[in-house]
Amino acid sequence: MYIVRGEIEETQSHLWVAYSQKYIDKDTWLDIEKRYDKLYC
Repeated sequence: MYIVRGEIEETQSHLWVAYSQKYIDKDTWLDIEKRYDKLYC
């Protein structure tokens, strides 16, 4: 389970970078973040 959480956090970090570099827009980023939050909890 700890490995899965680590992978989720790593992916969320990559998503943040993609958003901050304007590779994805805010709506896309928020949508994906919500989906990952459901997995994490």
